[in-house]
Amino acid sequence: MLALWAFALLAYSNSFRAGLVFDSNLAILQDSRVHAATSENLHLILTEEYWYNRTTTGLYRPLCTFSYLLNYAIFGNGPHPAGYHWVNFALHAVNIALVYLLGLLLFQETKAKERLAFALAAVWAVHPVLTESVTNIVGRADLLAGFGVLAGLLCHVHGGAASPWRKLAWLAGLALAATIGLFSKESAVVVLAAMVIYDLAFHQTWRARAAGYLALAVSFLVFFYVRGQVLANLPAGLVPFGDNPLMGASFWTARLTAIKVVGKYLWLLLWPSRLSCDYSYNQIPLSTWGDWKTLAAVAACAALAAVAMACYRRSKPMFFFIAFFFAALAPTSNLVILIGTIMAERFLYLP
Repeated sequence: MLALWAFALLAYSNSFRAGLVFDSNLAILQDSRVHAATSENLHLILTEEYWYNRTTTGLYRPLCTFSYLLNYAIFGNGPHPAGYHWVNFALHAVNIALVYLLGLLLFQETKAKERLAFALAAVWAVHPVLTESVTNIVGRADLLAGFGVLAGLLCHVHGGAASPWRKLAWLAGLALAATIGLFSKESAVVVLAAMVIYDLAFHQTWRARAAGYLALAVSFLVFFYVRGQVLANLPAGLVPFGDNPLMGASFWTARLTAIKVVGKYLWLLLWPSRLSCDYSYNQIPLSTWGDWKTLAAVAACAALAAVAMACYRRSKPMFFFIAFFFAALAPTSNLVILIGTIMAERFLYLP
């Protein structure tokens, strides 16, 4: 673990002086709730949406905002960026450890499981496409959500085979991890999909795993109840066309373009030579049935689905990786619901 953390720190250390730019400026420097640790500010963090006094987006991430308060007022970092970067890196380091532990589980049937798990965690730790999540301070939402999903999945797996008292501790850990993830970013709901995919891949009995799903249900009910109560008092928000042009497109045009974006994500994972902090208006032209990039993306997704089905019994880790990619990407893919942006590299932190 020390080697992995040192490897990642070497890659990210040259970014610790990067300033609070773009959304980090809005969420920290221009959000008065994080400038003083007062009961009034804590109340506002819990009862207002993420973008306070800016625009109504329907996002509720109080734990993420509270972490900015810790940096700004309690740790005394104020407008100086280094402390925020250290916290982001610490969260990423924890997640690197979780990925390594997940690798030990996924490769448990192979002789070289330690080396494979190390390789998995090492590549993920320094993959260039994760830069936005780790270096951009507001990427902390993705770091915390990633922690919730990874830690929750590990607790679910270990709890299924534990003795009764240990099982209770693992279930409590699952509920706590999922709650942290959900109250940091809504996309942490994919912890449910991750649990299902693992149980399918490794043929776990549903009776042994049922308690894990019940523990997760408690976290889900608490989050959605609180979120519903807070957002019920706010006006319905509109996503600016400049942030997500799919809002002004027809249903099929929007979905075809979303599939093309999935293809771009896959290419960035393979060849991340050109990264960008902004994929908003006019960066990604709307698609048609004759767009070769869209057709290539459809073919790539279909090929991956076919490989996953072929590997269901032959290669459990490969099935898990492919299924997890699509499940983790689903909430931000614009295929199910249209979100606040057409594409962002921070959405690839877990996928």
